[in-house]
Amino acid sequence: MPDWGLVAGEWDAVHLSLGGLLTAQLVQVKGSAGFTELQSWDSEQTTWLRWCFDEVERLPDLAQIPEATIPIKHPDRLWFPEMYPRPGSLLLP
Repeated sequence: MPDWGLVAGEWDAVHLSLGGLLTAQLVQVKGSAGFTELQSWDSEQTTWLRWCFDEVERLPDLAQIPEATIPIKHPDRLWFPEMYPRPGSLLLP
């Protein structure tokens, strides 16, 4: 299990990227004190371990969602078994 007090002595924050979340969510890691695993991080985010700002400025509210500057294609599904079959599964054409 990470010693967050020790981590905060060297770092201001911990950032979990989307790739890190997809790779590490619910994966048990064995350490000297037992097992630990990433839980309850639902999206890419930064957790601040100590205050490191001189001031805080509130951003204005969005009047409307801006138009995308590039086309965005949303996936129809989240699992692609033809690309990533589950171990032991049989894929038939």
